Amino acid sequence: AIVLAQMVPEDRAALFARGRAIGDSRVIMGMHFPTDVAAGRVIAAAAAAFMLQNPKFQSDMRVAQAGLRQALGLPVAPPDPR
Repeated sequence: AIVLAQMVPEDRAALFARGRAIGDSRVIMGMHFPTDVAAGRVIAAAAAAFMLQNPKFQSDMRVAQAGLRQALGLPVAPPDPR
């Protein structure tokens, strides 16, 4: 959700809500304990922060972002947050 929210910021809230729902469903189904899901969120945030600082990842993400946005029928450049 973190990386996808970077690629499609106009859907950020929905992406994070979906990610949270998936984690919650793992607990409801008895597949994980709540602490497993909480730890996964912390690890995901740290991994995303690390990856988003990597120039090669940034370059690859720009290519992937353009393709994803095109596939979704969105403008290639995300809206300016200002």
